[in-house]
This record gives sequence, structure tokens and C-alpha cells, in this order.
Amino acid sequence: MSEIPRSLKATLKRLRLSGILHTLDDRLSYARKDSLSMLEFLELVLQDEIERRDQKGLALRLAKAGFDLDQTLESFDLDGPVSLDRQRVRDLFGLGFVAGREDVILLGPVGIGKTHVSIADTGNRRSPEAAHRSMVDGSGRGMQRGKSMGG
Repeated sequence: MSEIPRSLKATLKRLRLSGILHTLDDRLSYARKDSLSMLEFLELVLQDEIERRDQKGLALRLAKAGFDLDQTLESFDLDGPVSLDRQRVRDLFGLGFVAGREDVILLGPVGIGKTHVSIADTGNRRSPEAAHRSMVDGSGRGMQRGKSMGG
């Protein structure tokens, strides 16, 4: 492993790219081993930084939302005793509505998993790109605000 010059550390910090330092040694070794060009190396390091920022942003949004991170799409019980349209729930898990810029409203009686699905969907950790802003209010206060704003 090579020693990273102090001047490079200062430059990265000034550009707010100091996160690159966490993987730089590994990426230098990889670039030497696979004979990457300078442009390929630069792209690799910058992709690492994008991934790091995406993951950090997702973690911050999830922490700010106060979601129970144990509630995942995989842990939702589709075979539970509640009657629901299982195919629709599976379609929802596919997140096609995000790409289609569509809204989803989950309605139903207490205890069928509306909040679980909302939280799990919002915090989808399979793909940081799929993570998106959502209005989830398990108390129903969000719905009350929506009604008062509408009329």
C-alpha cells in the first residue's frame, strides 16, 4: 500500500471528496493489477464516491424518517390471515410506480400491513436508486392534513 500524500488529502477534503480516501488504496492496487488507464481509474474512484454518497443519503433519510428498519419487503407475510390482493402487493414491490411517476395510496382496515409495506417500500435497500421520498404517517395524521387542505 502506498502512502497518500498530505497535499492530496487536503485537496480531496477541500473539494469535499475525502470519502474517496476510504477506498483509494484498494482502488490503486486494483488499477495496477488490471492495468487500468488513468481515465478508467478516475471513473472507478468517482463511481465509488457516488455509491458512498447514495448510501449515506439513504441512511440519513431512513434515520430522519424514524422507520423500523426490520420492516422489509422480504419480511412481509403475503400468506397471512388477511384477505388482500396478493398480486397487487407483489406489483407494488416491483416499484414500477416510481419509474412511472405514479402515486400509491394504501387503504384498508387496521392490521393488514399498510404501514409495513409503506416503510419497507420507502426504505428499499435493494437499490439506492429506488429509494425515494414518501409521505408515510402510520397515525393517520397525514390523511387528516390532506383532507383539510383539499376542502
